[in-house]
Amino acid sequence: MQPDISSVGPESIAMLMLTFYRPREKFGLGLTSCTAHLKSMQVIKCHLIKHRREGGSGILQEQYAIRLGQEQAFTRRWKPSPVLEAAEAKVNFDQKFAGQSNREGLGFSPKYKRNLTVAEKRGRAVETASLDHKKEAEIHTMSLTRQGDVTKWGEDVTPYDLSWSKLITTRFPKLVSHVLNSYINSLPTPTLLRLWQKIKVATCPLCQAPKCTLMHILSMCNVALKQKRFSWRHDSVLVTLEPTLQKHIAAHNESKKVAASRKLIAFIKPGERKKISKNSSPSHLLSGAHDWKCQVDYRDDPKIFPPAICPSQLRPDIVIWSTALQSAILIELTCPSEENISQAKARKKLRYVELLNK
Repeated sequence: MQPDISSVGPESIAMLMLTFYRPREKFGLGLTSCTAHLKSMQVIKCHLIKHRREGGSGILQEQYAIRLGQEQAFTRRWKPSPVLEAAEAKVNFDQKFAGQSNREGLGFSPKYKRNLTVAEKRGRAVETASLDHKKEAEIHTMSLTRQGDVTKWGEDVTPYDLSWSKLITTRFPKLVSHVLNSYINSLPTPTLLRLWQKIKVATCPLCQAPKCTLMHILSMCNVALKQKRFSWRHDSVLVTLEPTLQKHIAAHNESKKVAASRKLIAFIKPGERKKISKNSSPSHLLSGAHDWKCQVDYRDDPKIFPPAICPSQLRPDIVIWSTALQSAILIELTCPSEENISQAKARKKLRYVELLNK
């Protein structure tokens, strides 16, 4: 399966190729770049030559030193020897001054390893060099005015599932093509079609705005707002979520096993392992009660906030509450473009601060 590139401009095809090699958590396919793989092999080759000992003669080390001196004179062309030297220096620094890099704790295994083998140092050096290559590609993406918007989306945007199992079993390959083109802002909008000389004007067919960009189509068209097209998109997501939520809540209410709503943290002594009971079920938001109710608010079917909780004129999209537990779960849906997700999240939180404090 290949993304449809017949509708994109020639200047966007190179950026689409970068999307193939970008990691999945960075909105890419996670493929291995031929250029990056070749550079890694060159670094491995130089490392083997530098650290190879044949009868104590040191001929290979002398040849490596000569090659290093020659390649250090190159400033515009990539050469493996200077990259290896920089990577080894960083690996040695991290090895000597290794600090706490996570929240695992002092007794976490595997413990810190002071003396690394040559193969382990080679692996870390290659990994460091590949990280530098990825950073250069990311910086290049950030420098692009239009296709670099994907780097500004922030942590609130969840990437589309582009795993191999998803791609192989998908029934809608055009959807994957649409997602990949949206990552680099290469969907055939009127603005880009005019840039590609496919049409003469880039006006919006609804509101006649002079520039009909992807942001305009998703979030800024006044006619689409008045015609409630944005509300229809919002309610379409709720229609998809409601059956799954209702089924899950009904199954939980019918189950006889109700876990405790609140559990104390069980501290573990040094050298001991946590005992896991086979009969214990993991705690979750619905634990502790079996009388949960759920209501979904639609534009054409508005719902009043449950009076059993508190009187309020606010209408969250989804309300899940339990009278026995005296607890409520509020879910608010927003469907903006990716660039506006962080602002929409902050706006939604601010709207329901007073309700959450009651």
